[in-house]
Amino acid sequence: MESNEKDEEYLRNVQRHIAYAAVAPTTLRSMFDRAHVRKEICETLSVIDVKRAFSAGLLVWLNEETEKLEQANGYWGPSRKALNLFLRDMANNYQMRRAFGLGRLDEDLEIPLDGKVMKYLRKARPGELPKAATVKWLTPEKHEQYQRVASEVARERGVSRAELDFYIWSH
Repeated sequence: MESNEKDEEYLRNVQRHIAYAAVAPTTLRSMFDRAHVRKEICETLSVIDVKRAFSAGLLVWLNEETEKLEQANGYWGPSRKALNLFLRDMANNYQMRRAFGLGRLDEDLEIPLDGKVMKYLRKARPGELPKAATVKWLTPEKHEQYQRVASEVARERGVSRAELDFYIWSH
């Protein structure tokens, strides 16, 4: 096997590892009506074409990939959460960051929404955000509202939206 092929195989293996690590068993717990959905999502993420996020535009790519995952499992919110966790972890892995130029996405990455993050954002901006029952029932419209507030709060803290997740979970 030539060096270039070995490098590509290595990157595929790292991407697969990140997919399964980012979407841990507890990440999507109790969100699906059937078994093995997490595995299906991780398998999809392990082969997803991340480079297309640049040519299509990140938000367009996120929406397209979220729709594909939603069609496979029936839920928009958990699909977007898994995709955002995966993409954030890809961008934070130095090998993937360098190989795919993922540093260009830092300011545009979304915060992965979950109950704790949504509660924090509602508290940070009382009355501005709708109460979403759970991530399972999150709609694209509510998600967009939460991302807008997350951008404002992140800017105030001097971090990106994706990095705000680390702040929230450490407090």
